[in-house]
Amino acid sequence: MKKVIIYLFFLFFGSLVFGQANSKLDSLKRVLAKLPEEGKSFAKDTLRVNLFCDIGEEYRKKKIDSSFYFGKEALSLTQKRNFKKGKVKSYILIGNYYSSQSLSVKATENYLKALAIAEELKLINEQILLTAEIGSDYLSLNDFKQSYLYFKKHTEICKKYGSNEDYALSINNLGVLFFDQNKYSEALKYFLECEKWSKKTNNPKLINASLINVGKVYVELNKFDEALIRFNKALVIEDGYLDKSAFVNNEIAVIYLKKNDLKKALKSAKIAFFKSNSLNKSMIKDVSLTLSQIYDKLGNEKEALNYYKLYSEISLKEDSVKNNQLVRFMNLDYENEKQLFKIEGLNTSVKIKENQNKILFGSVLMALVIIILTLFLNNAIKKKKKFIECQKLEIEDLNQNLEIKIKKRTEELSEANKELIKKNFEITEALFKGQTIERKRVASELHDNLGSTLSALKWRLEALNSEALTSKEKEIYDSIKVMMGTAYQEVRNISHNLSPAAFEKLGLIGSLNKFINEINENKEIKFDFFYSGDSLNVSKKTSLDLYTITLELINNIIKHSKASEAKVNLIFRSVSEIYLVVEDNGVGFSKEANLKKEFQSFNRIEYPWKFTSEINNLNPGTQVKILVINQNNLNTTNL
Repeated sequence: MKKVIIYLFFLFFGSLVFGQANSKLDSLKRVLAKLPEEGKSFAKDTLRVNLFCDIGEEYRKKKIDSSFYFGKEALSLTQKRNFKKGKVKSYILIGNYYSSQSLSVKATENYLKALAIAEELKLINEQILLTAEIGSDYLSLNDFKQSYLYFKKHTEICKKYGSNEDYALSINNLGVLFFDQNKYSEALKYFLECEKWSKKTNNPKLINASLINVGKVYVELNKFDEALIRFNKALVIEDGYLDKSAFVNNEIAVIYLKKNDLKKALKSAKIAFFKSNSLNKSMIKDVSLTLSQIYDKLGNEKEALNYYKLYSEISLKEDSVKNNQLVRFMNLDYENEKQLFKIEGLNTSVKIKENQNKILFGSVLMALVIIILTLFLNNAIKKKKKFIECQKLEIEDLNQNLEIKIKKRTEELSEANKELIKKNFEITEALFKGQTIERKRVASELHDNLGSTLSALKWRLEALNSEALTSKEKEIYDSIKVMMGTAYQEVRNISHNLSPAAFEKLGLIGSLNKFINEINENKEIKFDFFYSGDSLNVSKKTSLDLYTITLELINNIIKHSKASEAKVNLIFRSVSEIYLVVEDNGVGFSKEANLKKEFQSFNRIEYPWKFTSEINNLNPGTQVKILVINQNNLNTTNL
C-alpha cells in the first residue's frame, strides 16, 4: 500500500516541486530584510515568524535542511513572544521536515504540539491538516490503533467543516489504514465510499486516486477483472501526473502476471518502464521488479537478472540516501541545539543582569518604604496604646457595675422563682381541692338522685305481678330487673370511684384492702393485694390517683380478662419513685391491636399510660411506673 501513499503524495504535491519557487522565495527574503531588529515590536515579530515559516515551506521544495533551520528560528521567536498561532505554523514546518526524512516519531511529536494549540485556538484548517498527518505517521510506525483514532477524528472534522475533497481524502486514509492491516473487505468499503465522493468533486486527480485504490484492493481479493476495469478507467482520465501511466501499467502487469498471462503482462510492464520518469527512481525500481518476475517466468534468465540488478541498485541507493539523510539530520540537529543553547545562555546572562538591577532598585525602594512605614506605625501604635488604656479603664468600671447588677438581678429572680413555686403549689392545692369538692358533688348527685331514681324504678317494677305475664313478657321483665340492678351497681361504683368514702376514712392502703376484700366475696376472680414501703409521705393527690388507677385496672380484669387469679402489688421505694404492678392469668391482649384502634371500654394499656401521664403532670416530683403483666402473654408491657 506504500505505492498508493506515494502515488497520492505526488498526485497532490509533486507538481509544486517544479513551480516558480525562486521568485516567491526571493520576494519573501526581501520583505524579511526590511523588518526592524527582533524584539522592537510584537506586530513585526509576528510578521517575522510568518515569513520564517513561509520561507521554510519554499525551501522544502529545493533545500530541505534550510527548511528545518527556518522552522527552528520561527519556533524560538514564537516562544519568546508567546505567539501561539505562530507556534502552530512552526511546529507544522518542523514536523513536515521530519516526515520528509522518514523520522515519523519526531514528526508526530511536533504535530501533536501543533494540534493541541490549534484545538485551543479553534483553527479548523490546521486541525484538518494535522489529524491527517498524525494518522499517517502512526500508520508508518504500524501503530494502527492510534492511526485509526486520528484518521477518524480527521474524517469527523472534514465532514463538519471541510470541502468534499477533504472528506473524500479522509475516507481514503481509513481505507489505506485497513489495507495495510490486510483487512481488505474493510478497506474496500472505505475506498468505494471515497470513489463515490470523488465524483462529486470533479477533481480528476482524486477520481484517479480512488479508482487505483479500489483496483489494488480487488487485486488482493483476486477479483482481477474488477481491478482491470478500474485501472483502465484511470488510464483514460488525464490528471497531469507524469508517472500515472507507468504506475497503472505496472499494476496491470502485476494482474496479468498473477493470471499467468505473461504476454499481456510483459506488454504492460514495458509500457510502464518506458513511461517511467527518470527522476522517479522509486517508480523505475517497482517496474524493474515486475519485469524481472515476468522474464523469470518466461525462462529468460538474462533479462530477469538484468532487471533485478537494476531493482537492487536503486534499492541500495535509496537506503544509502536515507542513511546519509539521517546522519546529516543528526549533525544538523546537534549544531542547531548548540546554537540555541548559546542563544539561551546569552539571553539568560542578560536577564540575570536585568534582574540584578531590578533587585537592587527594588531593595532601595523597599528600604525607604519600610522606614516610612516604621515611623508611621510607631506613631499610630502610641496613639492606639493610649486609647486602649482609656478603654480598659472604662471596661473595668463597666464590669464592676455589671457584676453588681447581675447579682442584684439574680437575687430578684430567685425571690420571684420562690414566689412562683409557692403560687404554683397553692394553685395545685386549690385545683385538687376544687376537683375533690366537684367529685363529691357529682358523686352525691349520682347516689342521691340517680341512685334513688333507679331504686324507685326497681321497686315499682318488683310491685308488678309477674305471674300474670306471658312467658315472653316475663322474660323481658326478668331482663329489665337484671339491667336495673346492673345500672344501680354501676352508678354506685361510679359514685364510689369519684368520691370514695373508704378512701377518706381509711387512706390508700386501707381502702384498697377493703375494696379487694369486697370483690373477693362477690366475684369469681381471686385477687391478692400486697404492698411494701411507706405510703404516709405520699401526697393525697397522688394517693387518690393511684387508688383510681388501681380500681380501673381491677375493673378491666373483671370485665375482660376471664382470669381466675389476679395480683396487685404497690411498692413505695421513695416519695418520688412508686411502682404499681397488676398481674392476672387471663386471656391476655394484643399490644398492636390496642395501639391501632380505640376501644369504648377501658384499654389495659392506654388508660394506665394516660393516668401515669396525669400523675406526672400534676406532680412533677413524683414518678409513678405501672407494670401490667399477663401470664399467658409472652410480651410484658412496661409503661
